[in-house]
Order: sequence, then structure tokens, then C-alpha cells
Amino acid sequence: MALLDVENFSCGYGEMVAVRDLSFAIEPGQIFALLGPNGAGKTSTMLAIMGHVQIKGGSLRVGGTDITRLPALRRAGLGLALVPEGRRLFSDLSVAENLVIGGYSHSRADEKRHLARVFELFPRLSERRGQLAASLSGGEQQMLAIGRALMAAPRLLLVDELSLGLMPRMIDLCIDALKKLNQEGLAILLVEQNTNRALDLADNVCVLASGRSVFQGSAETARRDVDLLHSYFGIAA
Repeated sequence: MALLDVENFSCGYGEMVAVRDLSFAIEPGQIFALLGPNGAGKTSTMLAIMGHVQIKGGSLRVGGTDITRLPALRRAGLGLALVPEGRRLFSDLSVAENLVIGGYSHSRADEKRHLARVFELFPRLSERRGQLAASLSGGEQQMLAIGRALMAAPRLLLVDELSLGLMPRMIDLCIDALKKLNQEGLAILLVEQNTNRALDLADNVCVLASGRSVFQGSAETARRDVDLLHSYFGIAA
């Protein structure tokens, strides 16, 4: 059974339809990348899966449970957690306070265990646990955004634009963390502007253009598709 099953899915804002008739499935322990040019519908898809953008057609299932009409809070309770584009941290709260908010629905014992796991994964956050989130570098803020999502103990981590605005070294650290989490069994849905890094990380990919799927398959197959890379990402063979 797929962890996330997206079937004939459409979403949008008001009268506008941003994504049409999209279908894909993410298996447990898989890294799945949504790729495509700006405005293709990648972020809209991710936000609709989380319950923050209107679903206009089709269905979503998590572990066989239909979540199409469930509110965002119920979806989080079924194991979905989002690392949003731009991080969206509570800038006037400390690192530790931001993390605790991410695990609000769990017990104190779970909170301590999850905090320890985040600090093990990102030692920089442990060193800066008392600092305000606003005082962190961009890379450290991205680590904090990932850590906050992990506090919910998700089964599927949705990561929107991991590398946006980050120095290469910080991108490497965040990608290494995602690899480690995946090796431990966490499934990941990734939206990423850096196509080469996404193809290196993902097992399977879906390429969107103008709100529709134009390719689905393995990352390796996508990498070998010269026309695909050139047409949608401007990457020469």
C-alpha cells in the first residue's frame, strides 16, 4: 500500500485551477521529487496535500485513509509534516521554542525524545537552542524548519525548496540530513529548484508544467532524457 496516493488530483485558488488531473504515489521509505519550472504548480500541490489549498477534484489517501476533505490538523495527525518554502519560523521565539511548537501534539516524554533526535541531527541547533530564530543564518534557519517538522514524528516529510537562498555548504548539510532520515525509513516529498541535486537525491520524480504532469519515472530515467532536461530545465546534454 502506498504511503501517499494522489489520484486525478486538481487544486487551485478561487476560480483558478493551478494543477489538473495529477496522479502519483509515494511508497514508504521513498524520496519523491516534484520538479518543474516556476509556476508549474509544485508548491500548490504540496500545500493542497497539507490542507492549505483548495482541492477541486480527485482524491488523496495516506496509508489507505482518504484525507481529501480532512482539515490540516487531521492530516498532520496521520503523519504529514511540512517544511515550507521560506522556512516560516517564529522569528521572535528561540530555537528551542520553535521546536517545541512543532511537537505540540505529543507528550512531554515524546517531546524530549524528539528534541534529542533533532539536536543529534543538527548539532548547530543544540549549540544555539537559546538564540532567537531571527538571529540564525539562512542555513541554520532551514535546519530549524526541518527540525520543527520532525518534532511531529512524521511518516512523510514534505520539503518545499530546500536549497532556496542557501550557501552550497549549508545545502550539503541539509541534504545529508535528509539522506540520513530517509535511510532510517522516513519518506520524503521534495520540491527543489536545483534539478541536479533533486535528481541525485530522489528515487522517483514527477515533472510538472503549467499544472500538468509531463513526465513520471525514476530519477535515473529523467537524467537520461535529454529532451526533458533541455525543455523544462534548460540543462544541456
